Amino acid sequence: MRILVVTWDGGGNVPPALELGRRAVEMGHHVDVLGPPGLAGRVAAAGLGFVARQAAREWDPLEMALGARSAIEASDADVVVVDYMLPPVLCAAVAIERPVVALVHTLHATLLVDGAPAPMSMAMTRDGLDLVRFELGLPGVQRLGDVLDEVDAVVVATLPELDSSVRPVVDGVRYVGPILEGPGPDAGWRPPWGTGARDRPAVLVTMGTTPMDEGPVVERVAAGAHAAGAEVLVLLGEHLDPAGLDLPPGVSVSRHVRHAAVLPHVDVVVSHGGLGTVGATLAHGRPMVNVPLGREQPENARAVAHVGAGRVVEPAASVGEVAEVIGDVLATPAVRAAAGRLAEAIASCSRSAPVDAVLEAL
Repeated sequence: MRILVVTWDGGGNVPPALELGRRAVEMGHHVDVLGPPGLAGRVAAAGLGFVARQAAREWDPLEMALGARSAIEASDADVVVVDYMLPPVLCAAVAIERPVVALVHTLHATLLVDGAPAPMSMAMTRDGLDLVRFELGLPGVQRLGDVLDEVDAVVVATLPELDSSVRPVVDGVRYVGPILEGPGPDAGWRPPWGTGARDRPAVLVTMGTTPMDEGPVVERVAAGAHAAGAEVLVLLGEHLDPAGLDLPPGVSVSRHVRHAAVLPHVDVVVSHGGLGTVGATLAHGRPMVNVPLGREQPENARAVAHVGAGRVVEPAASVGEVAEVIGDVLATPAVRAAAGRLAEAIASCSRSAPVDAVLEAL
């Protein structure tokens, strides 16, 4: 089977797309990834084929749709897996009657606005999409959600338990659990406090890999974790200069380390609430303190709190407030137990489930 995965160079959207491709290759399928040139290295490292989406204006909807249509036709793919935040590409695949799966890497039901998760509108308005659809020979739509009704399958990379705090999950949507990458090149990573017995809890502070003006928040959160008496490791995206942060003595700083390598060595994760971090943390049975910075992160943070596996802290919280919440999570067995239950639910998801859901679309 030939699978074409279409994605874009963002943050939490890329790992599940590449991991789905890796698993499909493990199962004997051929996988190519269509994306911007900046992803070429990551795709190659995942062992997948790469097709560069060349565009003078990468986010121009019509240019995106027509370029994707040409690439899909040239690929001879049996099925196309498209990041749901690329509605022009979904429409292009529908227009040429190629089986297409929308990959949702955020919550789904929780974020629904007019039939589609709200982040879908970041790249496209309904009126703008109608112009694209006219050029593709498709009728207009009443709402963005109508595009998801046209595809052959909608696959959501989380648990339904996390996506049902606001409204019930939608019939026909396939939940496959978090699609988590392994430790990869970070296998064997060791924490700065060593791997032996500890007399203090360990807290991981991670605010994602894309810029969200998070520097001052990182400083307060790290200081709060330190004040709570924990060993503290801060992971920083490439856009932040560690030398520019005011951190307490003894707080360790590192660039990105894959979740699967670092999470076994910590007791609590303080995060921005990106769904990739949420899924990986809960897969390891670790409770969370989420400090949502924007986008859909507040909804993710509330979902974690709703299932009892964490707490929510406002970005403007003081050092003392952060320390108090971290201390409460460390001292409350029910929070750890809830995280453990979610870990069991994630472990019960078949490793092949994402690929199976794609193949069922044929």
